[in-house]
Amino acid sequence: MKLTSWSDILKTGKASNELFNASIGVFDGIHLGHQKLLKRLSDHLEKSLVVTFRNNPKEILRSQLFGGHLSSWAEKLQRLEDLGIDEVLWIDFSTNFATMTAEVFLQKLQEFYSLRNFVLGWNFRLGRHPGLGVAELENLLKNGKVEVIEPVFYQQILVSSSEVRKSIHNGQMDLAAKLLGRSYRIEVHEAEYRHGGYWVSKTACKQVVPKEGAYPVFAGRKSILNVEKDGMFWESPPGPVAKEIIFEE
Repeated sequence: MKLTSWSDILKTGKASNELFNASIGVFDGIHLGHQKLLKRLSDHLEKSLVVTFRNNPKEILRSQLFGGHLSSWAEKLQRLEDLGIDEVLWIDFSTNFATMTAEVFLQKLQEFYSLRNFVLGWNFRLGRHPGLGVAELENLLKNGKVEVIEPVFYQQILVSSSEVRKSIHNGQMDLAAKLLGRSYRIEVHEAEYRHGGYWVSKTACKQVVPKEGAYPVFAGRKSILNVEKDGMFWESPPGPVAKEIIFEE
């Protein structure tokens, strides 16, 4: 899978002469709804392009309300590759980028890439509120059309990043796994060894953390993760620190 940054193509002026079908979105967590969309995108004969963000726009625009990412950047890229995506155009979202209108962004994107069709989610919006929806986007396309992917439900629950985040916040890790289509995992950063195990402060964790409680996990070995007010602690003998904490369903 090829990775291309928005800043790089701004410098060069052209990304690729190949024909692409594309999708645009944060793809936070790459849940079952995202997977349906991305599989459809990769099924097309043309190459598939995903335009996404290195960071979540909410992290910049509404930082006090942002509860954390649903996956690390490395996991997100791995999921995209596993789903057959050919190229990822990634953007470092910033307040400066946020000043660009959706119309200008789409114009630049079509200057950089030869785009045939878009595959988008049913609730797609591009740009600042209210942004562009599917109908407006179709009117701005130079060529091609937009294919809309219908929502996915799990037991009458609409699968969305918001629902996944809510289930994790509530400590419903089984439900989160059902919505994601896999066990939820947290990438480990700056772990500190304390007597009997490892401690990670919440300030060092960029991902969504469940509510306080004890959870069965795999962190290099089966263990119990204790989520406390200020951080997380899991039992483990001294040694190499696990790279990630995987919640058992």
